[in-house]
Amino acid sequence: MNASVSSAAAQLDLVIFDDGRGRFGPLDQLWPAFAVRSGALRNAARIEAVLNRRASGFFVSPDAQALTVEAYPGCFVNDASSVSAVLAVNGRWSADDDAAIDAVRGLRPGEALTTSRGELLAAHTDGPTLQTAWPNGLSAEAWDASKAQTEAKLFARPWDVLDGLEARLTRDLATMPLPVCSDLPHGVTRVGGHAIRLHARATLAPHVHLDTTLGPIALDAGAAVHPFTVLEGPCYVGPDATVAANATLRAGCAIGTGCKVGGELKASILDDFSNKAHFGYLGNALVGRWCNLGAGTTASNLKNTWGEVRVQLDADGADEATGRAFLGPVLGDFVRTAIGTTLPTGAVVGAAACLVASGFPPKHVPALTFLTDAGPEPTDLQALQRTLERMMKRRGQAPTDALMQRLEALSAARGASA
Repeated sequence: MNASVSSAAAQLDLVIFDDGRGRFGPLDQLWPAFAVRSGALRNAARIEAVLNRRASGFFVSPDAQALTVEAYPGCFVNDASSVSAVLAVNGRWSADDDAAIDAVRGLRPGEALTTSRGELLAAHTDGPTLQTAWPNGLSAEAWDASKAQTEAKLFARPWDVLDGLEARLTRDLATMPLPVCSDLPHGVTRVGGHAIRLHARATLAPHVHLDTTLGPIALDAGAAVHPFTVLEGPCYVGPDATVAANATLRAGCAIGTGCKVGGELKASILDDFSNKAHFGYLGNALVGRWCNLGAGTTASNLKNTWGEVRVQLDADGADEATGRAFLGPVLGDFVRTAIGTTLPTGAVVGAAACLVASGFPPKHVPALTFLTDAGPEPTDLQALQRTLERMMKRRGQAPTDALMQRLEALSAARGASA
């Protein structure tokens, strides 16, 4: 590559956008689609990793703007008018397909890349053009004159994140700057030939068993795995996360920052600061941030008929085919469950819902619902804020104004649709 091309590439700003064409149920009730954790990384972080550049800015819905500004300090949000050369990339892209990665990297000014479904995956453009196109949702039609097509798939539903999860986890771990460990701590056993990656501040207690037959295992800074625990790769345990004694993490688990995990998990993602610290089973599950699952919380991920799981993503929507026989719950941020809670196959629980009923809850529980045996009630926002303040203080954090405003807007939308 010559110097002029290298200079031009260096000046190319990466902009990640949420085109609003996905439906992720509770996973994007508060956050844009690119903030969904879809492996060891969130979509935005994976896009940055494969393109080897940090995002300069983001385009999101007005509802998500304040939280996005807060989450990505120093980046512009919804205003690229002063930026010259831009590589705009769809935040729903899984960024785990080599051919599509090469195609995005190879885009020249004025060119765009669309999927076989006609969705815009990426465009090499400029800030003013991007700004003009944004009110129409950055549709592929804006680049009709010069576009190529790729077979890459964009995430469209929450269960899409589970498709190819093990392979995506394996790729994620290969990009992370965690050293390969060849000399395990005393008393730790292993089988399998894939890599074990341990941060210098990660700890493995004696009598932990690591099975890398199906994929690698990685522990990030401050992660701790307690005795008599089994981890099957591919598996990622994030910074300052704790895996309790006697836990089993079967293949395909990604545990976010500060989580506490116990019992049995399989092919599931727990996002940052969520707790499933006690016994109980989660399989093929997607759990948002700051959830707390009471002891004995268990979810079904397989129907007794072994039939296809159907999911109701929205409170007023119909069941939707998933094409999957195995699908556990999809839980939004700040979901809380009482001890002994049981969740049906493919359950969807909206953000900040609290489940304290003694029997199976409905397959769909709207956001900001307080569900007891007496039935559902709207969550009191002042009481919720006090709860979040107490909960987040334990991790040295507090609910921000942007978060509370987003929850208030979600509460108003819930009331309007009731």
